[in-house]
Amino acid sequence: MKKHFLWLLFFLMIFSGRAWALLVTTGGPKAYGYVMWHERYLLFAARVEDSLLSGTSTEPQVFPGNDDGIELCFDVVGADGKHTTSRLVISVAGGVAIFTRDENGRWRTENSWLQPPAILKFSVAPDGSLNDPSDRDRSFTVEVAIPWERLGGTPKPMATAGFNFLVRVRGENHAFVSWAQGVMSEEDNQDPSRWGAMLFFPGVRPAHAKEGVLACPRTSRVPFVDGKLIAEEWLGAAILTLEKPKPEFQPSPQERRKREEMPLLMTLYRYDYL
Repeated sequence: MKKHFLWLLFFLMIFSGRAWALLVTTGGPKAYGYVMWHERYLLFAARVEDSLLSGTSTEPQVFPGNDDGIELCFDVVGADGKHTTSRLVISVAGGVAIFTRDENGRWRTENSWLQPPAILKFSVAPDGSLNDPSDRDRSFTVEVAIPWERLGGTPKPMATAGFNFLVRVRGENHAFVSWAQGVMSEEDNQDPSRWGAMLFFPGVRPAHAKEGVLACPRTSRVPFVDGKLIAEEWLGAAILTLEKPKPEFQPSPQERRKREEMPLLMTLYRYDYL
């Protein structure tokens, strides 16, 4: 009975078009975030374990809400006290959408991040086959370098900013997981007051996020943004770990085996009459 109830709840979530953050307490797949700051860029990388990669969005400025992917949220206060509030959404398929919040609290598409001179750098590398339920995928990685000009200016050491990191799950489930505990729905994530905080630490020692405050270490080196997430390039980064829900849908390797089996041979007789 319990199993049927869970399936019913899952399909209701899908058809209602809403996704909810799940409280995950068991050992499902994980998502790892790595963050540090440079005088020119805010640097972020993610590795998301995923056995069923799903995504079709490859175009810029099309919200990839139906794809596996990540979202980064920032609320940076400038020297003049002005807030620059932004959301960056990246799909496993390579699509990206950027939003900024205006003075009236409305989110608007922000095209300037994709234009010179201060252009967003990002790369996505799937480890598996997109949209193929017949094989078991492993993960996808994302690397991002955001110019400080797009976030309101380079912060001073020990300054703080609003921050959130969330992972959208679409192949294995239909949900998302959020680093900020106050975010339980898509609507919650549009409210910066529910995000956590990032502290721009002046040192280079690694730090782990605790109690909604992330100490972001400083680096003098910018990683090569190619989606490969090479360990040596991110040694000094702070680390975030999110627990994803256990997959509701699993890959079906038997479907591939069926397609690869030798087909039955049939003899076709043709009669040609002269």
